[in-house]
This record gives sequence, C-alpha cells and structure tokens, in this order.
Amino acid sequence: MTGLLVVLGLGGKPHLAADVAIVQGAALALFYAFSGNARNLIFKSGDAAFARTIIVARLMLMLPLGVGVFYLGSVLGGVAWEISLILILRKSVEWLSEVHLSEMERDQDTDFAWRHLAIQSGLLVLPAIWAITDAPGLMLVLVVWAIVPLFLSLPHLQRALNGATATRISVNMLLPHLGSTAVMGIGVYVFRLTILLLVDRAMAGNLYTAFAIGGVMGSVFSMGLGPSMVLHEQKTGQKQMPVWMRAALTLSILVGVVVTVIAHFMPEKQAFAGKDMMFWQALGFSLIGGVVMIFAQRQRLRDLQHGTQDDVFAPDVLVNMLIVIFIPAIFFIFGNHGLTWLYLFNALVALVFYCMTDVERATTIIAQKYVNILRAVIAVLVVLPIFVNLDTGLFRSPLLNSDSGGVLGKLPIPLSVFACYVGIALLGNYRQAKLGLGMIFGCFVLMILSTVATRRRPPVFE
Repeated sequence: MTGLLVVLGLGGKPHLAADVAIVQGAALALFYAFSGNARNLIFKSGDAAFARTIIVARLMLMLPLGVGVFYLGSVLGGVAWEISLILILRKSVEWLSEVHLSEMERDQDTDFAWRHLAIQSGLLVLPAIWAITDAPGLMLVLVVWAIVPLFLSLPHLQRALNGATATRISVNMLLPHLGSTAVMGIGVYVFRLTILLLVDRAMAGNLYTAFAIGGVMGSVFSMGLGPSMVLHEQKTGQKQMPVWMRAALTLSILVGVVVTVIAHFMPEKQAFAGKDMMFWQALGFSLIGGVVMIFAQRQRLRDLQHGTQDDVFAPDVLVNMLIVIFIPAIFFIFGNHGLTWLYLFNALVALVFYCMTDVERATTIIAQKYVNILRAVIAVLVVLPIFVNLDTGLFRSPLLNSDSGGVLGKLPIPLSVFACYVGIALLGNYRQAKLGLGMIFGCFVLMILSTVATRRRPPVFE
C-alpha cells in the first residue's frame, strides 16, 4: 500500500495519494492496533495453536474493524467510498496473510518467500502502470491487486481453521502488545489527519509521498526486515548489520543531505520533475530520518523479541503523543516549511525514547553521577519562575495580565515545560508508568478525534 501511495504521488496524482494515505493511516489505527505485535510473538513461540488463535481472532474482528476504517477514512477523512473499500479489502488480506508469512519465516520456507515476493511485486506493477498512463479501469485493477494475495495463504488458513482447538492465550500477556500496536496505529492516523487539516489536500499528498519515499527503509525495516534480522541475531548472536544494509544507510544519508541542500537553494515556486521545493526538502529530511528510524526500530524490536521485559507500550505512547502534539506547534511557528522535517523529528524522538526504555541501558548511556546532576538541574528548572516566548526570547512584559492575542510566538512559556520534556526523555524507566500513560493517551486521542469530528465534516461520497 505504501508503494501504491508513492507511485500515485510521483505519477502526478497527489489527491489520490492523499486518499490512500488517509485510509492506510485509518487501517493502521485499527487493524494494526489489534495486531498485538503478532509477528514477533510468533517468532518467539513454536506452538502452532498460538497462530491458529490469532487467525480466529482476526477473522472475528475483520468486519467491525473494516467498518471503523471506512468511518475514519470516508466520513472523517473525506475519501471516496470505492477507494476506501478497495484499500480495506487489501488490508484485510494482508492482516490474514501476515500470520502465514510469519510461520513460513519461522520455519525457514524460502521457496514460499520468493514466490510470494515475485507475485506481490508483479501485482504492484499493474496499478502503477494504470495510474501513470491514466488508462481506464483503474478501480478494477486495484481490486485484483487487493484480493489476489489471499489465494497464496488460503490453503494455510483452511488447515489452521480445521486444526485442533486453539490454546488459550493469557490476556495479561497480550494486553501490553495490543496497547502498543494500538498506540502506533492511532498515532499514524492522527499524524496524517492533522497534516491534512493544516494544509490543503494537494500539499498533504506531496508531504505524504515524500515521507513515504524517505521513510521507506524505516517502514520496510520495522514491518519486514527488522523482525527477521532480530530473530537472526537471537539465533546466531551476531548483532552487526549486514554490509549491504550499512552501505544502503550510508547512501541514504548522503542522498538526503544532497537533496536537502539543493532544495534549500531552490527558488520558492520553481518546480523540478513536477514537484516544488517543499516536496524535495521533505524528501531530503525524510531520507536522513529513515536511517535514524531504523536504529530506533531495531532497539524496539530487540526489546520485543528477546528483551528482559517484552513490551514497549510506554515508549510507544510517548513517541506518538509527542510527535502529534508538536505538529501544530511546528506549523504555527515555522509555517509550511516546518512540516518538511516532521519525519526526521519523529525518528529522533523515537530513537531517544526506545533507547532509554530499559533502566539498565539508560544508566549505560548516562552515567549515574550525571543522572543525579541532571535531576537536580531539572528540579530547579521546574520551579524557576522564568518565561520565554518564541518572538523575543526572554519574556520581560511588565504587565500583570499579558495577552498573547492568540499568537503562539507571543505566548509566555515557562522553562519548566522544556525541563519536563528533557526529564521524561533522559531519565527513562517508563514501564513503571504504563497505567498513567495509557489514560493520558486515551484522553489525548479522544480529544483529537472529537476536534476533527466537530470542525471538519466532509461528505461521505465525493
């Protein structure tokens, strides 16, 4: 689906790319929310009944989740109903196939892997050609692209459903993983919808495309290669990245830096290859951010598959909540150009929080003697009555009642705000605050969705 988004964006169809991005984000918000890190758990477990239980649960959830995605995508997001239905169908097929693919990978069935890769790649070429050439029948081609992969996993699904009764899975074991994937899925949807509310649909489509291209390595790593590489690390004890991957990361950084520098000197309204300066700037920052995201996701996957505590709910909440909070702040401070480095910012935040999740690992990054000093500095800054604003720096107004006039740059901000962010990021030990973070994130998501539902109500069918 990400590949389709990129093709549409580069093929001169930013509006359709925006539609795909919104529905994909909605699908992540719900389907991925109920995935429960299943792939990593299947790698850890050799019990076939475990996979059968996941399949049965997903079949039961598929229809209500599909209805939810349609509401988020078409009712709230304004996406055409036929696009929503096709993408929901594709996501449902992927959701079921993921269990089969995970089992095949755990059992090292390389023949199936190559066959699956070839078919999926060929299927992506079809809608790409239809979209670029404006050939008639694009919707029919998309239906074929969406449903054919199901036939690869259909025999496996039938055997699983006809097998022995699935074993019961402890709710306590799955609950943190369900919360973790729910946070990430909802975060992606809110991230994309917030951008759509701040800028017009064409600009949002171009930004989504740039983020998707620049972050493709991070996405492929977190969803595909990453769990496999961490599984290989666990079996062999070799933690060094392959040479080809290190070369790809180095190339991505170099290309990202070059594209960013060139875009910086481009005239504001000049277009290259049909894309303006903002697109190329976002692409450059995202290529650099994709490399950072790989290191962040590698640490997350290590904690999931063979960490001392195998859930990452707390850092997932903090990462996704902070990035969504900062989107409007960045937009109102820096304007449209501030949105171009959102993916890089997201990757840096993720790297910090995933590395600082484990207390023992946090103490190796920041020595204990410096932790005590840091705590003392943060404690002082939290109570220090000093305010700053983004326009003039130090806030010096002699008025007892200061009115910013609704301008964020004139708003007096206490230093304690920055001290709290630094303290949360660097002191770590997030797992002790799971319940509190869950409550905070739930309220946060409800606030965002209620704001969207009341401020923007596009028609269901466009």
